[in-house]
Amino acid sequence: MQSLPPIPGYELCERLGGGPLTCVFAAREEATGRPCAVKALRNEWQDQPTAVKLLRYPFLAVLFVVTFFDATVHQMYFVWTGRFLEKGVGIPGNWVTPVMSIGQVAEIGTLAVLAFALRKLGWRYTMVIGILGHAVRFAVFAFFPQAVPAILVNVLHGICYAFFFATVYMFVEEFFPKDARASAQGLFNVLILGVGPLCGTFLGNRLGTWFQTGVSPETNEPIYDFRSIFLVPAGIALAAALTLLVFFHPPQKKEAPEEEGKRSGDSPEEEGMKAPAP
Repeated sequence: MQSLPPIPGYELCERLGGGPLTCVFAAREEATGRPCAVKALRNEWQDQPTAVKLLRYPFLAVLFVVTFFDATVHQMYFVWTGRFLEKGVGIPGNWVTPVMSIGQVAEIGTLAVLAFALRKLGWRYTMVIGILGHAVRFAVFAFFPQAVPAILVNVLHGICYAFFFATVYMFVEEFFPKDARASAQGLFNVLILGVGPLCGTFLGNRLGTWFQTGVSPETNEPIYDFRSIFLVPAGIALAAALTLLVFFHPPQKKEAPEEEGKRSGDSPEEEGMKAPAP
């Protein structure tokens, strides 16, 4: 018989079920003798740093790597879109910011339908669509450098943000227990708000050096090959989406044995619960 882990303040009776990070046990409170259900991290992860525990899971490691590339590509949008709209498409400089603001407005509408998309598509396909939004947007910039498509395609910014970044945060909240969530959110924040934007700015500026085709004799400003520039982040986004589609397989939540009448998944509602046993 497998030994049960010690949990201070509780006498564990039996294992009811488990999720990707945790196990749920039938237990009794030592102080009161009251029956309850207790959720705890699996034994094999108890002695490791929380961040290491999370990255040991293949599905989370894949998501972590893909998030880095998506955050990098996301930053390259801000590095190059303003210059492209003004110099490559001919939109007046005072209209560049309002045009790019279309994306921020679209975020609000996309977030409103995100819950519906997750119910219908699931985690993997929703995030894949979010990444593909980058690929489509940069492809439009590369192959259709006219004002109308360059303006309208900014609507995809809402999908790029909500269907991937917002979904990543929701995924962490859904799948990990309270004692691991802070570490998981911290890991992804490092990529989304730190390392990704840093690398995106660096690579974006390097693309300007690599694909500068000359200098305008009238304005003395550099001339860029925008098609080649935008095909780079489009390719990165496409590769990231395919990686997530093929290799990202989060575990399904498990139910406790039916006769116990308890759920044993990792839903936020169960977090920290010590519900009386039936």
